Amino acid sequence: MSELVEKFAREAEAAGFIVHRGDTEVPANAGLSRATYGVASTGSVALFASPDEPRSRHLLPDVHVTLLRESDIVPDLAALFAAVSRLPSALAIVTGPSRSADIEQHLIVGIHGPAEVHIVLEPVSVTDADSQTRSNPKVEQRSVIAMTSSVTQHGSDVSPR
Repeated sequence: MSELVEKFAREAEAAGFIVHRGDTEVPANAGLSRATYGVASTGSVALFASPDEPRSRHLLPDVHVTLLRESDIVPDLAALFAAVSRLPSALAIVTGPSRSADIEQHLIVGIHGPAEVHIVLEPVSVTDADSQTRSNPKVEQRSVIAMTSSVTQHGSDVSPR
């Protein structure tokens, strides 16, 4: 594993992500998204909104899992924006679980989004590089169940926690 990937994993764990490497089981009822980029200096994931990646997928569930290809990790925010040729309609740079200390300066985790966040680092193998297919069938299969459960549980609108 490269030094950049190791740095990303360390920073992501320090930010509160649970980092998995390779195949892993997706928690039931978790929202699942694919990050466009990871930022090593902060351990953040960049989630670009699109018809295939709606914002609700990473904002509504209590547990969220982000799939990230190791080859999509950049050193810092400057490198992230240098790599982006066109900004999406919405860009979320997520660094750990949602947290706020707005009310009486008491830290609350999960108040404005997921309280538990996971990152699944997907290594790029020779086969993946040749085929340009870097999906994880085990995670992809569970993702359909997880996303369906999440939508069923949370509905289409935001409700108070």
